[in-house]
Amino acid sequence: MNLHRSGLAYVPAPVSARELDLRSRLDRIYTAHPEDGVRRLVLALGEEQRVVNPKGVRRRLREMGLEAVSPKPRTTMPGPQAGRLPYRLRGLAIERAHQVWAADITYLALPGGWADLLAVMDGWSRSVLAWGWSPTRDSLLGVQVWRAALAAAGRAPEIMNTDQGAEFSSQEWIGGVPESGARVSQDGRGRTLDNVMVERLWRTVKWDHL
Repeated sequence: MNLHRSGLAYVPAPVSARELDLRSRLDRIYTAHPEDGVRRLVLALGEEQRVVNPKGVRRRLREMGLEAVSPKPRTTMPGPQAGRLPYRLRGLAIERAHQVWAADITYLALPGGWADLLAVMDGWSRSVLAWGWSPTRDSLLGVQVWRAALAAAGRAPEIMNTDQGAEFSSQEWIGGVPESGARVSQDGRGRTLDNVMVERLWRTVKWDHL
């Protein structure tokens, strides 16, 4: 056909409107009832006349990064530097603004696809200093939102606390945060309540605004 292979490129097929609608609804059901497993989600979709078998629901949950809340031997998937960074909030009373900032990342189902949303909050005032989103999970997203938070506050916090996720264990994050004068802190296992302020923000965003 006189076509050279270097001149050809694969164009991915767009996600159908039905698939976007199904995943959006699945995400909303999960947000309202994160304790529900695959079988309950299948029943919930069936009550809305959405026929999806357990295999299809399980595959979509895996692709969306969703998992039912339940006790497990390991509740976090730490990044490569997890456990090497100190936890600085033990016994600390947060009594003033910019003493402790917290950051977290969550998954969002949007009309045109999916994205990761990352926010930085002040632990005392509970105000959102900056947030940003990306269609792909990229360690640079955390650095960009961090710099935006510094610009908005006009200063760095004394302590920057996160979980042990890979985004906050990357070289870009643990190398960039101390340059501003802040001390890096990471939650240890069993410290799920330290980021409860950001988790509450995610609930508001997903329940009230999506």
